[in-house]
Amino acid sequence: MIETGSDKPVMDPSSSRRQFFKFLAASPLAALAYSAIPSSWMEPLAGEVPLSREPGSLPCINCGAPVLNPLFDPAESRTVLNLPSQEMPQELPPQQAQEEQLTGSLIEAPEEAINVWDFEQVVHGNSLAQHWDFLHMGVDDYETRVANREGFNRLMLRPRRLGVEPDVGLDTSMEILGQRFDAPLFLCPVAANQAFHTQGEAGAARAARNRGILQLQSHVSSNSYEEIAEAR
Repeated sequence: MIETGSDKPVMDPSSSRRQFFKFLAASPLAALAYSAIPSSWMEPLAGEVPLSREPGSLPCINCGAPVLNPLFDPAESRTVLNLPSQEMPQELPPQQAQEEQLTGSLIEAPEEAINVWDFEQVVHGNSLAQHWDFLHMGVDDYETRVANREGFNRLMLRPRRLGVEPDVGLDTSMEILGQRFDAPLFLCPVAANQAFHTQGEAGAARAARNRGILQLQSHVSSNSYEEIAEAR
């Protein structure tokens, strides 16, 4: 091995010793002899490479630009990249990012809603804290909610004229497994609906029936399946 900063083929004792220890560690015989080796045998080697948490950067393997060492605290990265604090990217955790959209005035009637997020604000303002946390977390880790929102944001509406006769109207119905529904929409399964509305899943079933859409039912329901089926 060549000593750093030298043009002569001078062996670096420290590097050679580290390579030798790596060779020994890869040997299957080392595993058999591990129990008999004293714990102090690696101390000289460990002392040659002291760990440091001083700010520093590593070169990118692709472009060579300095990147942050993952062992460093993000707060120290301003010194590494010489960036002022306002230029550092700030990323909210999933819970706080989701809570940001719950600010603003509440709607007082369904027809006042502009999008589905307006209904979320009302639920947030009228639910117990424990019930809201259960519903708001999606599947306990916010990942499902984040994925749903990202998927929704990828949808784009392409305006075009609808060639529909005025007396016929626009037909949005569709057939699923031999049953026809008025719109390609459905209610997702949500557990314990009575925590958010006194009528529970039976009320959701009546709403789905009136709108002619499909309802998917959770196996953890406030109402029995018989009550839900009767409501539909």
